[in-house]
Amino acid sequence: MKKITILILSLLIVSTMIAQPRGHKTMNRPHKSFGAIGMQSGGQQQFRNSGERMEMMMTWRLTEELELSPEQADKFFPRMRAHRENIENIDIEMRDAIKDTRRKIEDEKEISDNEFNKMFQKVADLEKDKIDEKTRFMSELNGILDNTQRAKLTMIKTKIVKDMQEQIRFKRKSMAK
Repeated sequence: MKKITILILSLLIVSTMIAQPRGHKTMNRPHKSFGAIGMQSGGQQQFRNSGERMEMMMTWRLTEELELSPEQADKFFPRMRAHRENIENIDIEMRDAIKDTRRKIEDEKEISDNEFNKMFQKVADLEKDKIDEKTRFMSELNGILDNTQRAKLTMIKTKIVKDMQEQIRFKRKSMAK
C-alpha cells in the first residue's frame, strides 16, 4: 500500500507541474482559503511554494481518505482540478457582481431597489450555477468512484480544511517561539 501511495503522489505531483504552464494566472496567487500564508521576505515565491504544498497535501489526503486506486486517481484528479477551477470562476463572478454594491455600502450611498434586485438576482443565479456544477461533478464521478467514496468526498472537504488550518496554526505557534 505504501508503494502505491508513493507512486500516486509522485504521479500527481508531476501531473500538477505539467498541467499548469509557467506563468499561469494562479501561480502567483495564494490559496484563497488560507489567506496570506508564508508572507515573509520571500513574497510571491512563498505563496507559490505554500500553494504547491497545500495542493500536494490535499492530493495526499484525498488519496488516503478516499482510498483511491491508481486508476481511480488518474481519472479523479483531472476532473477535480477542472471542478475546482469552475467553482473558482463562479466565485470570481460573484465577487464582481457584488463589487459595486459593496462600494456603495462602504461609501454610505443609497442603493436603489433596482440595483439591489439586479445584484441579488445575479448572486442567486450564480449560487444555482455553483450547485449545478457540484451536481455535475458528482454525477461525473459515477463509475470512477463508488458510492461510499462519493459520500466521503461530500463530507471530507470540511474535515481536510479544518485539519490543514490546525496544522498551519501549530506551525505558526512553533515558529513564533
